[in-house]
Amino acid sequence: MTFIKKFTSLCLAALVFAAASGSALAAEDREIKNSPLAAGFLHSAIVQDDGTLLTAGSNSYGQLGVILPDTPELDSSPEGTENSSAIEGSSVTEESSAIEDEKVSLKGSSTEFVQVMSNARAVYAGYLNTFAIDADGILYGWGWNEGGQLGVGDTENRDIPTVVLTDVVFAAPGRFHTAAITSEGTLWLWGWNSRGQLGSGSTDGRNTPKEVLENVRSAAVGMEHTMAVKEDNTLWAAGSNAYGQLADGDREDMLTFQQVMEDVLDVACTSFGTVILKTDGSVWVCGYNANGELGNGGSQTVDTPMQIMSDVEKIVCGEDFSAAIKKDGTLYAWGSNSFGQYGTETSNRPIQVAENVTDTALGGGHMLYLTEDGTVYALGNNEQGQLGNGTLNAHADPASVAENVSSSQGGEKSNAAVITLIMVLILAVLAVFGVLIARTVKGKPHQEKQKKARSNREKAPAEKMSQPEKKRPVKDETAKKPEVDVESLQDEITKEEK
Repeated sequence: MTFIKKFTSLCLAALVFAAASGSALAAEDREIKNSPLAAGFLHSAIVQDDGTLLTAGSNSYGQLGVILPDTPELDSSPEGTENSSAIEGSSVTEESSAIEDEKVSLKGSSTEFVQVMSNARAVYAGYLNTFAIDADGILYGWGWNEGGQLGVGDTENRDIPTVVLTDVVFAAPGRFHTAAITSEGTLWLWGWNSRGQLGSGSTDGRNTPKEVLENVRSAAVGMEHTMAVKEDNTLWAAGSNAYGQLADGDREDMLTFQQVMEDVLDVACTSFGTVILKTDGSVWVCGYNANGELGNGGSQTVDTPMQIMSDVEKIVCGEDFSAAIKKDGTLYAWGSNSFGQYGTETSNRPIQVAENVTDTALGGGHMLYLTEDGTVYALGNNEQGQLGNGTLNAHADPASVAENVSSSQGGEKSNAAVITLIMVLILAVLAVFGVLIARTVKGKPHQEKQKKARSNREKAPAEKMSQPEKKRPVKDETAKKPEVDVESLQDEITKEEK
């Protein structure tokens, strides 16, 4: 019986572990929302189903990840990105914020998509650089690196993929700093730190990754602020709060991460604004809004988060425009539309752009989106061939530019998840089987006892009938009676009469 008890306990423990693992696995699967699409200021990137990473557009700082025949020596810094205080409440210049095309030195480009990697799992585009995670969870970076935003230990640009960090599941590059999340949920940050956006407690920048926050599942970066969503659905913020972009209803900068909201599923950032997706599917916005990028119908700065949409599944931001995919697959966009990046109609409220959409990416003035059939469409600015359609012509009508693309990129982590799921199912089956065996074995003595008792009850009447009936003793009438002495008795009577 001791063995049975131990086996039963072990099986029950396995069942509990299987249930917990299944829940954790399901949560993990929801949290990984890597996109196969990425859009930078003037370049684009796509990961196809077989892991092929393609890039198109400007390659002036090596952001395409390949050395093009006509690409000259890499420039050290794009004009208009000096770290000065020309904008009120910001440490970047007016030229950098306004994203004026003529302020950027553009040399070398590809109007068609070129292959960079063959085993990519996800891709992300910064302002003038690109990052990708391969099937082994290794994060690579290339392109502009003046502020150390590539995280490779120096400030030299890279024109081919260079290893940055390992065991990575998610990344979020901005213009001057970059965020990454490892499989353990640790948030790493590096690059410029002019307003405390690295959350380190100071304004000192760094050119190598450093861990700053734990239990993180999603992150986004703006020009000088960083937002992070923890596994418990709390939203944390650090950096500049000049326009209320930290979502705490205040204007004070934060040099370390502070919790600002609850019940948050995901977050995205424009240059100086924040778009928040809550667990109930509602979208909330705050921060700078001069271009209508907050989608609230106005152009005034919003200090305290306000709701603009519901039933949303995914949110994405560009430099000064934003987009959301609703649960029914409809794509909405709002904000700046200078190049027709979301169609011919400009709006400071969400307007529908397309249907049957599973993913999207927004750049400086162009948009990519993916439909359910695996086709990628592009529209907007195309002056450096960033739409990848072989021309330099901008257009407000979506054009198909790639196929065989899936909305979920899993790589090794997905394979590991499948293996884990199989193991969980096996454990669950074994646990249930073990419990049934234990109950069966444990119930046998009781069943035997009941069977014996029932057998005895059935046997008793039969034995009673088979036994001879006991006879009552019969008085023997023939038994000899005691003799009486008559003469003596007569003499006694005579004496009494006298």
